[in-house]
Amino acid sequence: MSTLNLNNVSYSVKSGLKKKGAQKIIINDLTMEMRSGEMLAIIGSSGSGKTTILNMIAGRLGKGSVMGEILYNGEVRNPKKFKNILSYVEQDDNLNPYLTVRETIVYMAKLKLDSRKISTEEKVEKVNRYLDEMKLSGFKDSLVGSVETRGISGGEKKRTGIAAKLLTNPKILLLDEPTTGLDSNTAYSVIKLLKDFTTSKDVITISTIHQPNYKTFSLFDKVLLLSLGGIVYSGPISEAEKYFTDLGFKIPEYENPADFYSKIVSIDYGSEVGYLKSIARIERLKFKWAECGYKLKESDQELFNFDFNRSPSFDDSASVNVEDYDSIISSSSIEISRPSSNKIKWNNRWYPEMKILLERAWLIQIRERSFMISFFAISIAAMFGLGFTFYNSNGFHRSVQDITGLVFLLTLYLMLLIALPLLLILNGELENMKRERLLRLYRVSTYMVSLSLTMLPVVWASNFIMITGIYFIDKFQLVFYKYVLFIIIFSTTIICSFAFALAALAVAPNFETASIFAPLLLAFFGVFGGNLVNLNSIPNVLQWMKYISYFYYTYAGILKNQLTGLTYDCSLEPGAECYNTGEEVLVALEITISIWKCILLNFIIASIFFAVAYYGIRYRKRQKYLWI
Repeated sequence: MSTLNLNNVSYSVKSGLKKKGAQKIIINDLTMEMRSGEMLAIIGSSGSGKTTILNMIAGRLGKGSVMGEILYNGEVRNPKKFKNILSYVEQDDNLNPYLTVRETIVYMAKLKLDSRKISTEEKVEKVNRYLDEMKLSGFKDSLVGSVETRGISGGEKKRTGIAAKLLTNPKILLLDEPTTGLDSNTAYSVIKLLKDFTTSKDVITISTIHQPNYKTFSLFDKVLLLSLGGIVYSGPISEAEKYFTDLGFKIPEYENPADFYSKIVSIDYGSEVGYLKSIARIERLKFKWAECGYKLKESDQELFNFDFNRSPSFDDSASVNVEDYDSIISSSSIEISRPSSNKIKWNNRWYPEMKILLERAWLIQIRERSFMISFFAISIAAMFGLGFTFYNSNGFHRSVQDITGLVFLLTLYLMLLIALPLLLILNGELENMKRERLLRLYRVSTYMVSLSLTMLPVVWASNFIMITGIYFIDKFQLVFYKYVLFIIIFSTTIICSFAFALAALAVAPNFETASIFAPLLLAFFGVFGGNLVNLNSIPNVLQWMKYISYFYYTYAGILKNQLTGLTYDCSLEPGAECYNTGEEVLVALEITISIWKCILLNFIIASIFFAVAYYGIRYRKRQKYLWI
């Protein structure tokens, strides 16, 4: 039989913005024991620390201070081993709406189950078994769906999320509000399935729950009542009624015990008097549990002489000194303990893992077509808009002015109108990745490669149509190798813009910061691109900017490719300054860099952006968690 013990566990966070702000106690001196085959319900008002306990057990507390010990089978937990036997079903499990129920569980199996120990056939068999056990077989080929996309019901989504987390045969199962948003019958069916799994697989199941009905509540073996960070009761549900009755808290006839217990641990915010009375009641209940636990004497009952049938405050005579209460709450001393780093043993080799992610990403992208449609639509609109704006270019001055202006706008388009929309799109992708990264499903490198191989082809193909159309509409040189170079140079620009957006999100602390500084940096790239300002007139202290601007290399490369080999008839504009060849124009524009050097340097810049993105995602975006 497995056991999970929390011994004198406390957790606090800094209150206020100042570095030396007071510590706010979230969990204070929590002690409890769970055994395999048991289900524990954690009940408490909002902010009582229910989810914090789950995060503490799972090792997902990001900030704050923690002390005490959590033991598994009487021993200090090893982070790597413990996380392999634990599954955590979050309140919002964020299932992808464009995968079917079966696909959701299959991809989880492919990524989460060790391919060295379990064959693909065994994984599929396991998926089918859990589809049956969680009553999902009847709609396994239905899309999960979302608000915008029709799909399965809320209860079916809950069961799908749970089934995906049960694939690893966890010894400990944590669930955060698994019945939220469900009607009473659906909530009961979900908890009943969990009860059957818990008893049949000898699992320790711990679930926060909000206002369960009597049938649902009775499925649990134990209950933990929390309020103001402390325990009001922890033990078998069958003994809870006697415990509170002994204290004078008798459950009214026909009232749901779970609702009654929720009243006990709730704070009355309706009035100042009610607030103080409820604080007094809760503090006394916490004190009594800490002092005596379940062994109460009859002489102690007079401390709890309350009438429970009148209001949530339950007491008209109680008084409390709020300053004394604050001193109690702020008197705890907390220490931080962080796990030692453990090298992760991945479930798949690099290439099979990348292949799974790539397959899943393309499947989602094909079904969710807004990304492709929007990029192709804006590219076609830009092709006609820019193409016909510069359609008639006659004479030397008009021709040179139009070609430099068109190349500048094309480069600006491929920089701004790729990078900026991708900031929003990639941010959503990275948020999903952060959730899956907690499960250690895949490497950052395989994720980045699969993401690039999914999105870049769409971005490239849509803009290929645009730049090809403009090439012929605006009569660029009809020489095959020049057309190929034109496509290659602009392709490097597309790659740079994609990598830049990914890098900006990876190193910025949040999306808002990235969306502010990314356009600013891109604007600097444009200023030092060679069209708006003569680069030789720029102060030496800023000259280096052009060498990191992929805008400059694109602009210079395209003009070098287009103007080389051109001749102009200066007789069409007598008396005006005129150059006979395109090479003379390039000298006047001070473009001396070779085309292949421009291509190479753009690839180098893109590689640097990708490297920065990898570093940012792997190290800067990695959350450090507290561990005890």
